[in-house]
Amino acid sequence: MVVSIVITGGCSDDPIQVSPPREPDKQNPPDLSEAIQKRIEGKTDEALAILRKLNDRHPESPEIITMLGRTLLDAEEYALAAFRLEQAFSLGGATNILSETGQAHELAEDDESAEKAYATYIQKHPDDTFANLKYARVLHRLGKKSKALDAFLQASDKAETADAMAVAQLFLAKGMYPQAEHWFRSAEKKAPNQSPLPYLGLLKIRLSLKDENSAETLILAMEKTHPGSLDKSEHAKIAADLLKRRRRLDFFQRDYATAGKTASQLAAALLAPIKAEPVVGGSKLPPRTLEIVEKPPGSPFSIESNASQTSFQDNETTTTLSLADIFSSPPNNSKPAEKSFLDQAELAMLEKNFRSALLFTRRAIRENPKNAAAWHMASQAHFLLGEGNEAEMKSLEATRHAPEDLGYHMDYLRIARETLAGQRYLEELEKAHERFPESIEILWQLARRYHIAENKPATAAILYRKLLALAPPDNPLRPEAERELRSLPLNP
Repeated sequence: MVVSIVITGGCSDDPIQVSPPREPDKQNPPDLSEAIQKRIEGKTDEALAILRKLNDRHPESPEIITMLGRTLLDAEEYALAAFRLEQAFSLGGATNILSETGQAHELAEDDESAEKAYATYIQKHPDDTFANLKYARVLHRLGKKSKALDAFLQASDKAETADAMAVAQLFLAKGMYPQAEHWFRSAEKKAPNQSPLPYLGLLKIRLSLKDENSAETLILAMEKTHPGSLDKSEHAKIAADLLKRRRRLDFFQRDYATAGKTASQLAAALLAPIKAEPVVGGSKLPPRTLEIVEKPPGSPFSIESNASQTSFQDNETTTTLSLADIFSSPPNNSKPAEKSFLDQAELAMLEKNFRSALLFTRRAIRENPKNAAAWHMASQAHFLLGEGNEAEMKSLEATRHAPEDLGYHMDYLRIARETLAGQRYLEELEKAHERFPESIEILWQLARRYHIAENKPATAAILYRKLLALAPPDNPLRPEAERELRSLPLNP
């Protein structure tokens, strides 16, 4: 009798069928060393030929089929790679194969299948940040907004500029303006002055809230950083009317006719310096000056303005700068410097050429063995190649050379969760909590570990309450912690 196990994805009615694991041939385990060596050397076709011969001799070996799927990924045979990886999983391969399967489906532009693979994988590994981020992007492309938002929030610390914009737009669609504002600001921080979209998002919020002071400031800032872009937006007419109404005196002082002028033209006129004029028979009011003033630390993010001042809040700095200082780009006439090994490694990572990235990180480490960034990037490359133990060792080395870097420790913990035994991983979490007692995410991971894996609801409840005491009101983990706390037996 054939028995099958059905694992259902979180977002689909179509389950992934999984056959029960088969016992490997312990007497004659397949020798993959030659194929692995060829793959490392970049000889993909030769590696595929070896693996296909091995597959003919061992047609039900998950190890061979997994390696075959990964090598097909190298060969950019994405649909076939996804098929092989699914086959390996169905024959009893490790659960993390499903993450690679999802990636292969993505590359093959099959988002529906990618969603199923990621959903099944995340059921077993809900705290895998990288997988949650990829899953969120797939859900967003499929238009599944609520599920996409939940997945993005699970991977908020790894969100890139486009991800931050997606989260901001999702919150904006729900009318959750403080959260949307936070994520628009985050997108701008990740790529300063690269796109007008964060400004447009903030402007839409301020206009929706009828906050004309802040809206005016954003219009001027946007014209300074992205000249002309406001006229291409849906807010062009509203912005033009707002400037004409609020800045009538300034236009009069400049002898500037506003009739028929666009929002960008009006803003550019206000930003231009006033020409000195002799005063005859009296005096004119001085033009209004506009300056950026940081609010005191701890205040919620806001952009406020009166007749002569505008406040931009940033939790990390408290300096007073002029508008020109904030938004002007310094001239750059110098010849671009030659890329360092670390720069080349980063470029290789962006191009998903992880083996090349490892080569460059080795050279960077050879130049400076204490280069924590190089150790960290090497660990990420190993992790994305599915080489967990190597990833863990190099990630640990990064934390040793940068002991106060929370980001490196968080990445080490994510990798250690995959490679260390349960009790050992819990010890690493406890150590990290001692080193970074204010880290909300470490507290969350520790609470979840005691709640789910250790089945210690009392300890988990203490940690959830501590998280709620530390987390700011807009932290996305607050509602999650509140929900988990209510679910505990101690809190019916």
